[in-house]
Amino acid sequence: MNHGKSLPVIAALLVAGALYAHEPAKAPSPAAAKASPPVAAVRREGEPDYLHIKEDNEAMERAVETARKTTDKVIAALRSPKANQSRFAVKKPFVEGDQVEHIWLTDVSFDGRLFHGKVDNAPVAIKGVGLGQEVSVAPNEISDWMYIENARLVGGYTIVAMCHHMSPAEKQQFEKNAGCKIE
Repeated sequence: MNHGKSLPVIAALLVAGALYAHEPAKAPSPAAAKASPPVAAVRREGEPDYLHIKEDNEAMERAVETARKTTDKVIAALRSPKANQSRFAVKKPFVEGDQVEHIWLTDVSFDGRLFHGKVDNAPVAIKGVGLGQEVSVAPNEISDWMYIENARLVGGYTIVAMCHHMSPAEKQQFEKNAGCKIE
């Protein structure tokens, strides 16, 4: 069952807004920890920006926890989508060695046990998965979920967490590019 498709207007929302990777914890010096921003953008020619989030980002950890606790909401919407709901997606953490990259899956369905979808952007650090590849993920393993309802983001907890690091002007531009309101 197809409840949405990858749209160029949502690319910023799905990648720049919430894709993140983390590396094994390293103990930075206190000065480096204070100077180091929680988010670092990696520019990619021909691809949306990739955001690297520090592993110890509490807001992102809370966002993932909230997404996992509320999967029943996206499952209910997927089972009986309304005409004003679109762009269903779930974010799956892909692991290779000590690298973890969280990537959005679109064209999402739920079979009662697993979410199924297509990898929506080219991975940066993970080599074992590719753009458009069909994959599955259990509800308790996702790192986020989202859909758009009445031009507003529903779910997207990691996206909301990222917006807290944006200036009002950046957030306004982000919402314009994404084609939805983020609250």
